[in-house]
Amino acid sequence: DLKDASGLVVANDEDLKRTHTLVHQLKRLGAPCWAATHGDARLIPTPRDPDGRKLLYDKVLADVPCSSDGTLRKTPGVLDRWSTATGASLHALQASIAVRAAQLVKPGGTLVYSTCSLNPVEDEAVVAELLRADPSLTVIEDPRAPQLVRRPGLTTWKVLDEGDDGLVEYASPGDVPEGKMRRFRPSVFPPTDSRIQTQLTRCMRFLPHDADAGGFFVCVLRKEGSTVAETATTEVPPKKDKPDGRQLSEDVKYVRFRDAADTAKLAAFFGLENFPWELLVCRSGADNAMATQQSAKKVVLGTPACAALCERAKQLRLRVVHA
Repeated sequence: DLKDASGLVVANDEDLKRTHTLVHQLKRLGAPCWAATHGDARLIPTPRDPDGRKLLYDKVLADVPCSSDGTLRKTPGVLDRWSTATGASLHALQASIAVRAAQLVKPGGTLVYSTCSLNPVEDEAVVAELLRADPSLTVIEDPRAPQLVRRPGLTTWKVLDEGDDGLVEYASPGDVPEGKMRRFRPSVFPPTDSRIQTQLTRCMRFLPHDADAGGFFVCVLRKEGSTVAETATTEVPPKKDKPDGRQLSEDVKYVRFRDAADTAKLAAFFGLENFPWELLVCRSGADNAMATQQSAKKVVLGTPACAALCERAKQLRLRVVHA
């Protein structure tokens, strides 16, 4: 019974085009328990019930933006754009997303951090920073899919930069020139804490030549009770002065369909007296001048959790693209 369904999957992407591609794929499942959202992963709000209590997730997957050097076999063009500084430039963003993702996981829940990069600055260095930010997290071994050949995570690596005469190695944070300290911050270097070092070996590296595939990095973490505040180490990104038009067109309010239409007439005409009308939500353009009549008519059927999330999306500062 749809009324008794309790699950909900929320999929978010900062790129609006990718979000619509995601919606297209998810529609094929015909499942009523998902919602696709668009926004900065560092600023994803914490879901709350009508009484204001936090509703944390059982599982969160943070597949973060990366240099994509693990995809060279299928996209050779990545090499033309790659440099030693690419990973260091993305490190802070990746760490901020990972920390925010950890804050959204309930105690006893699971966080998965992944990239399609093999650069330890984007992989193990981010996991190390995550373990420093939230000691309640523990890297665990995942025995599933044993047919996939995997290598253990690294505990030491070199931090390299490009100089005028070739590669330059920074042995410690003190070696980084003042003008590059923002990019090559202390967290990109191998950790010295033995508690963190021993956990990094439980990360999983999937190398291209081991499985005749692309390269990938995965780390599975279990969260115990956490007292870390939601403002932990996340860096608030600069606000855009003016969002683009398409972004505004998605920033519309969802309402219960029974509040926007005469469902009694529909039930009588189609013989749907027992239909769960309370689970239908539609997009309303009443509070957004850029919303079209077509978007205002869009009606979706979801589980109770999905319908409630859509209805309270504006209040939660969450941009729901589709559900």
